[in-house]
Amino acid sequence: MKITIQEGHEEARRRVNEVVHGTSMSPREAQVIIEVIRAVYFASTGDAPLRHG
Repeated sequence: MKITIQEGHEEARRRVNEVVHGTSMSPREAQVIIEVIRAVYFASTGDAPLRHG
C-alpha cells in the first residue's frame, strides 16, 4: 500500500520518517498506520468507516 495522500511527496516522506523514528516501526508499517489514521480520523463524512454513538 502506498501513501495516497494529497500532499507533496516530500511531505509524505517526512510523515513516514516521523512515524518510523518515533515508534521504531518499519517504513511499511508507518505507511499503513498513516493510511489507517487518515481513513478513521480524516475521512469525509460520507466515507467515514465509523458511526457516531
